[in-house]
Amino acid sequence: MAAVAELGKAAVRGPQRSRRVERGLSLAVAGLLAAAGCQSPTAPTPDPMPPEASAPVELIAYGGSVFEPHRGNDLGGGWPDDGGVPIPGALVTIVGGKPDGWMAVTDTEGRYAFEDYPKCELHSAECRSRRFRVEKAGYETQEVGASDPYRYGGRHGIFSTSEKHVAMSREWPADPRIQRMLQELPALQPLWLVERPEYRFGGSYNGEVIVVRSVDDLHAVAHEYCHAHQGWSGQREGLFGGGRDWPRTAEGRAFVAAWDADEPTNDPFLDYVQIRGRRNRNRNRNEEFAEICAHWFVEDPPAWPGFAPGPVGREYFRVHLPHLHAFSEEWLRWRNWGRRP
Repeated sequence: MAAVAELGKAAVRGPQRSRRVERGLSLAVAGLLAAAGCQSPTAPTPDPMPPEASAPVELIAYGGSVFEPHRGNDLGGGWPDDGGVPIPGALVTIVGGKPDGWMAVTDTEGRYAFEDYPKCELHSAECRSRRFRVEKAGYETQEVGASDPYRYGGRHGIFSTSEKHVAMSREWPADPRIQRMLQELPALQPLWLVERPEYRFGGSYNGEVIVVRSVDDLHAVAHEYCHAHQGWSGQREGLFGGGRDWPRTAEGRAFVAAWDADEPTNDPFLDYVQIRGRRNRNRNRNEEFAEICAHWFVEDPPAWPGFAPGPVGREYFRVHLPHLHAFSEEWLRWRNWGRRP
């Protein structure tokens, strides 16, 4: 301690010292004091600033519904507020964000709910990180974001911070012919497949929904999917009148030319497919195309007792209907449509 005191005296000796030297000596004195175990005469260290209080998380009841979408009067419904068919027993899981891993199961009315759900702003990073995965055997798994717009009651782009409604499609048949069709033939999206045994028709396509009596009826599934392709083809060329405008597309014109070229052969399959007695010839062309398209992907005997040639498919077209075969080779493939939408 004597050395420390002596150094302190030297530090204050001499009236012409500079402030820089003074500061340096002060630091040296402080260092020696610390090394010698003495307390420094400096002021005590202030307490750290307390952390900023985070905004409280608002907890809300969050719910929604899971349903099969229907369109058209034949099934008496549409989206949930129009009488869509609920799906009970579907598992809803939140993936990501603060409620990651939360689960709920839909009740008999297809509804689910999460109590004390941490609310988030629609466009915040937290909200964008949350997704709702919906699963049930026999249905395609769906996943939607908490900040995504959704369709409800046929309306587009409605946002909500307290509800989410999810439309589900039946699983498409695993048959390789149907899977090939899904891979090779573009169609309007989104597209839902609905099975209704009570439906009075074999199948129908309306807007974005295919309805069939049974998903095991591969020909009906393919026929209606081909109608969805017609809608895609029309919109690709800027025509939004649904199937009515399809004959005006390049694809529609090519089909009519191929049909007219093969018709003089009086092939029995064309006689079976051709629709007569209707005023709307464009509608007839649409149905005739859907039949040709369906047989192209799903080789099947026509529903016509005594049809001698047997199943009709690609080989039948090649032998008996060469112009329709060439049309199908040219148009019913992804590779000829350019980049996938």
